[in-house]
Amino acid sequence: MSKYIDLGLLVKDPLIFKLGEDEYTIPGQISTKLVLKLSHYDEKIKDLSNDEIMLEMQKMVLEILSLDKTKTLTLEDIQDKFDDVRFLKAIVNGFQEHIEDITNDPN
Repeated sequence: MSKYIDLGLLVKDPLIFKLGEDEYTIPGQISTKLVLKLSHYDEKIKDLSNDEIMLEMQKMVLEILSLDKTKTLTLEDIQDKFDDVRFLKAIVNGFQEHIEDITNDPN
């Protein structure tokens, strides 16, 4: 008898960020490359100036929200729509929690 593992069971529910009428749906399947990039994010920004930290946060948020393939975003969009450090932190922290939920799932 064959043994098989249904990888479809590993795909989790999406994460949705909402700002006003706009929703950004982050899939429950995240690339290893982005997970590794996020894991080095804190290390990368620790020695930067405040302006450099803000730019790096905006770039990370752009990468996260660009996972929603129904949206086309630019860095300028992020700088305009999410011009509040609380929004940027909420997105980065929410995404980190989403990844932790995915990786800690016993399936």
